[in-house]
Amino acid sequence: MTEVRDIEEVIAVNEAAKRIMDTSHKVYLIALNAMFMARKVDGSAAGFTTVTTALRVFSDHLNEGMSALSQVIYDLVGSMAVLLKLQRYTRYLSRARGSDRTSLRARMVQKVLDRRIAELETAYGGFVSTRRKVQRDLERASKLCDMGEILAVLAKIESTSAGSLAHSLNQVSEEIEQTVAAIDKLLQQAIACLDEAKEQQYIAAEEGIAA
Repeated sequence: MTEVRDIEEVIAVNEAAKRIMDTSHKVYLIALNAMFMARKVDGSAAGFTTVTTALRVFSDHLNEGMSALSQVIYDLVGSMAVLLKLQRYTRYLSRARGSDRTSLRARMVQKVLDRRIAELETAYGGFVSTRRKVQRDLERASKLCDMGEILAVLAKIESTSAGSLAHSLNQVSEEIEQTVAAIDKLLQQAIACLDEAKEQQYIAAEEGIAA
């Protein structure tokens, strides 16, 4: 069941990326609406307009990152599928070889097993490389989200100078802040899922190589 769970963990990361894109689009729409509201006030909301423009850029960049991440995750699932197949094959060959390694049959099986173990090591190297790429993309998105949280706080500060719309824009700013916080939570969940998949897959790979 470990193998199935590993795949499920990576798929969970991909699902989180999709939810992040949806939530990030919400930030974009809220910021766009807030910007139009701020323009109704004479220059007093200029700072708020600048911040909401930056929030829209944040949303665009985050969506681009998550879209690219989905492709890398697709590659990761492919790497895992190859790795799992080789793990099963090496375990099968190990059982077929048996404890007697001196017979002709055992030596022939051992030659095939040695080749499959070499392929398994190569496949595991590819898996690790792709997993690291996913990890870097998630960490990059997390740092970007930190900037989004700062912008959300700045939006709240700037909303106080928006004259008659100060209260309305402050409410919008709080909604943006909550939405960005939700994105950060999804990112942390995705990172945790990836760490879980890494640990389980490392154990499974080591077992396959040692078979």
